[in-house]
Amino acid sequence: MKKYILLIVLIVQGLFVIASTSKDTTHQNNKTDNSQIIETIDSLLNNYYVKNVIKSQFKEDEFYYVKDTFIDFPDSIYVERIKRMNSPMDFSFNEEVKAFIDLYAKRRRNLVGVMLGLSDYYFPIFEQQLDKNNLPLELKYLPVIESALNPRAVSRAGATGLWQFMFSTGKMMGLKQTSYIDERRDPVRSTTAACKYLGQLYKIYGDWMLAIAAYNCGPGNVNKAIKRTNGKLNYWDVYYYLPKETRGYIPAFIAANYVMTYYKEHNIVPQKIELFATDTMHVNDLLHLEQVALVLNVDINLLRDLNPHFKKDVIPAAVSDAYALTIPAENVNKYIEYKDSIFAFRDSVYFNPKKIYYKPGDANSNDYSLLTKVFYTVKSGDKLSLIARWFNVEQSELKQWNKKIKKGVRSGQQIAIYVPKDKVDEYKKLNAMNFTQKQQFAVTNSYTNKQSAFKPKDENNTAKKTPVISKEEKEKKEAKEKEIAELSKVLNSIDNPESADSTEIATADSLANKSNKLTSSDNIAEVKENDTQRDYFFYTVQSGDTIWSIAKSFSQVTRDLMQYNNLTEADVISPGQKIKIKKTDK
Repeated sequence: MKKYILLIVLIVQGLFVIASTSKDTTHQNNKTDNSQIIETIDSLLNNYYVKNVIKSQFKEDEFYYVKDTFIDFPDSIYVERIKRMNSPMDFSFNEEVKAFIDLYAKRRRNLVGVMLGLSDYYFPIFEQQLDKNNLPLELKYLPVIESALNPRAVSRAGATGLWQFMFSTGKMMGLKQTSYIDERRDPVRSTTAACKYLGQLYKIYGDWMLAIAAYNCGPGNVNKAIKRTNGKLNYWDVYYYLPKETRGYIPAFIAANYVMTYYKEHNIVPQKIELFATDTMHVNDLLHLEQVALVLNVDINLLRDLNPHFKKDVIPAAVSDAYALTIPAENVNKYIEYKDSIFAFRDSVYFNPKKIYYKPGDANSNDYSLLTKVFYTVKSGDKLSLIARWFNVEQSELKQWNKKIKKGVRSGQQIAIYVPKDKVDEYKKLNAMNFTQKQQFAVTNSYTNKQSAFKPKDENNTAKKTPVISKEEKEKKEAKEKEIAELSKVLNSIDNPESADSTEIATADSLANKSNKLTSSDNIAEVKENDTQRDYFFYTVQSGDTIWSIAKSFSQVTRDLMQYNNLTEADVISPGQKIKIKKTDK
């Protein structure tokens, strides 16, 4: 009997030891992932308004305290202020919320000032829809943490727009998403869809914190967390069972509400952003934003920010399917006056290319009688998109001709490219050119050579391959050419129809190449190759650059780039500073 008692005692002691030494594995990894929120805030610096329209000079009397002074308050003050916000939502204060208040009010305080400036444009849109759907107005701060009020923001997971809808959720909420249109980027339509979705989630959970958490990570993940806590319907009860990113989502939301309400007390001044007065034009035919930009002399990037839902700068309109184009109000009369000329301007370049693609085959094939294969040696820093641009071809065609480059190109690799026979010598020179020379070569050769490269002409007999132009089409073409010639009245720099082509091409190219400034050879210095540095090069920071924008331009991970350069989240880079960047094979 004593043996059995002793055995029971030992078993109980063993269980006690196991229980006391074991940990709740669910709570072991209780960290939050805040990197996406930080990257989203930093991406705001790429917004057109922020880069071009913002006024950042403040007077001393505009500050609540001495300029640039950061005020750190005791927790009791935060608790009292949050209580005074008198929200229908269950706003709590804890260490997680305090950490995000520190992010917004200290580490990213300048960008909070930017968001306060942008809120003058976006918040009225949000408030109108929230009020219409009888939802708490506090929800207008969701896009602050979702997208930093950037309608073209895209997360790592592919969530897009002000309200960061995933593709499937956007479809479910009725947002149109095609190759050309993405209504997730449309401020009005996406806000309508977000209100609808948030209302549905609140009906499911009856708690706004859980509804907002489900908006971030999906109802499935929230349901699992509730199930694992035996049906508890409080966000902080299910906190540790939610995905890492969502654990930081509600604290960030509470902090955003707090800081956007008490920004004066934290010595933050809203940036003065001169928002353009705008108007909408109904479009019922195909139109490219560059056509509008060049004829009306409007910055293409401004048009993109005013019309963020047109993914490829194309308005795929038709008589039965019209779209609204938003333009600066000061250009409305000009648009109406030159409407026909705008639609006719280089429309054959944008919408009716005469290019016909032939897969390379027998060198003696009639299809390739005017094409010759040349080889280009890939240089350090080259990308597939750049090579395609220099040789006036498509990336898909390069991949078709070179099976080994589907995953990108690498330095020293030779790739085959088909070019017109009469241009062989010119294209061969690209191998010896530097980056700037190749970019300039692309400018002078764009548009004019693209047709001949892929549509061989048989002067003797090409009836099967060359379209027969009817008298009616010929007259239509001549009429459009006449309209284009009349654009000299609008484009002051064009003196005659002959000079129009080169001027227009250079103008369009300069607009298209703004996004490529980071790859300019003037800004990049190769690191001398040795055992420790052969895989890196240095980039010279330009005005307006951020670590986030540089990382994105060079296909880098932001955190890795910061590590290479011993930078912290609090560090600010300056023009002229050298940034070390790891080479990639892309």
